[in-house]
Amino acid sequence: MVRDERGAALLAELVPGRRFQVLDMTVPAAREHLRALFASLRARGISLFKIDFLFAAALPAVRSDPSVTSLQAYRLGLAAIAEGAGDAHINGCGAVILPAVPYVDSMRVGADLTFSGTPPFWAAVAAAARNLAARRESIRWGVLADPDQPVLRGYTPDEGRAALAMAALSGGAFGDGDDLAALTEAQSAV
Repeated sequence: MVRDERGAALLAELVPGRRFQVLDMTVPAAREHLRALFASLRARGISLFKIDFLFAAALPAVRSDPSVTSLQAYRLGLAAIAEGAGDAHINGCGAVILPAVPYVDSMRVGADLTFSGTPPFWAAVAAAARNLAARRESIRWGVLADPDQPVLRGYTPDEGRAALAMAALSGGAFGDGDDLAALTEAQSAV
């Protein structure tokens, strides 16, 4: 695991209130662990991997090999995952964009909107549209933008149409995140 400058385990707050240790990608055994893990999952038929909180691997830290920069370590980890995943689709979330481009097929650009109990909110659609525009270069390089699954619940019909249009323009929407039976007639019409 990576360490802070005092030698203690670096704890990255990836989810508010929860902190996690970060693998040291300069350690060959750590990279092999990731490669073997993703190869095992791919061998079981998994063809879509959403790998999240990737930025943690690029945080400034003390690593076993001090000659490797944080971004180089980040790329080493992504390369190991991509090698293990083979032909599977890799969706990078919380990714440092440019260094991830050769290793991911899509990148999350929007908030997680489909969790039970998480009401959709218009600001999330606006932020995803802004992020989509900011990632146009990576899209041009063949990395799809993933705004999370579009949802209609909680939106007016006009907001729902805008959310679906933005998701369609991204090219990376993987399905609808709503309980279709719970939609109103107006939402279903959208």
